[in-house]
Amino acid sequence: MRSLKQRIRIKGVAVTETLIVIPVMLMLGMGIVHLGLIYQAKSNLEYAALMAARVGASSSIDITEMRREVKRRMKASDIGSTDLSDLASVQIEVLSPDRTVFDDWGGPPTDPSVSCAGGYGGGCEIPNDNLISRPSNQLGGSSGLNIQDANLLRIRVTYTYDTLVPFMQAFYLDGRNEEDVPSGVELVAYSTVRMQSPARLTDANSCCIN
Repeated sequence: MRSLKQRIRIKGVAVTETLIVIPVMLMLGMGIVHLGLIYQAKSNLEYAALMAARVGASSSIDITEMRREVKRRMKASDIGSTDLSDLASVQIEVLSPDRTVFDDWGGPPTDPSVSCAGGYGGGCEIPNDNLISRPSNQLGGSSGLNIQDANLLRIRVTYTYDTLVPFMQAFYLDGRNEEDVPSGVELVAYSTVRMQSPARLTDANSCCIN
């Protein structure tokens, strides 16, 4: 039979092993939950980006409404962000049409109440009518796109998502201070749709069109 000292030693080893294993298992478990929530949010963001692009296509690229649409669509995933008016976590960049496309195909706005982006000039609206009858072999000198491709809206949506899982916040290793950036993981999704209204470059969206 084991002596009292041996039994005490064995129990002490067991306690030590437990103290070592439990934190590791907890971190592993939280990591699995964290990654699962990110995967779900990324899937939702793909759909949210598509819906935002469709809003932009029908609103002459209204960035604010597009951001609101993303926020609404991400509500199911982002339980930690319930204020739909807080758009700080949503960023949208218009990849196409860019300013070279507006240089090639832009014209004066058809709506007299619309003004071009400050300092850009008068060619801030890309025609959207009778695209099927317009020549497709005529390419813009700056963009290299024809008028049909100039009416494709391609966006990149960046969403800052916090899973609220303890100890699993994003680590910023590029020199930024944690207090300088929103807490969470930056998720990115792309979407491309055809414009259903004339694309316009105005002061309201010039920040997001390069």
